[in-house]
Amino acid sequence: MRMKLPITVVSVLAVLSAPAIAGDKRYSHKAGISVETANQELEECFDAATFAMHHPTAPNPYNPVTESSAAGAAGAGLAAGAARGLEQGRMFKLTYFGCLESKGYTQRAIPQLEWKSIKKLPKAEQRKKLESLMVAPQPQHPEMSRDEYD
Repeated sequence: MRMKLPITVVSVLAVLSAPAIAGDKRYSHKAGISVETANQELEECFDAATFAMHHPTAPNPYNPVTESSAAGAAGAGLAAGAARGLEQGRMFKLTYFGCLESKGYTQRAIPQLEWKSIKKLPKAEQRKKLESLMVAPQPQHPEMSRDEYD
């Protein structure tokens, strides 16, 4: 059974996991939809990204370093593990943001000072504020370029 993530969890994951270059925080915006629709679409993208992260393209298994010493094999194994971790993170981001973009979402940057004031709110008010920003008829913040979140 698939666990449903409330919009709060998904939106907070999106905001917290992706700082912009200048220290801003981000959120996904799509004008004029319901919070329920946003929740469903964000969850679909999160699920797709999680799947992509756990099933990245397998790297080329051939590595000449592993044919030398035990230390070389251990080092090659460590490097392959680090590369796999980087690839998984890259696959998650590419899939998540690509999915959101295909559904009509844009990424918006909340300036750091405004973000700090939002973080001071009680949790329920933080959630309502993020939800209102995500589904507002007109975006409240500048759109981020893809370079800032890829």
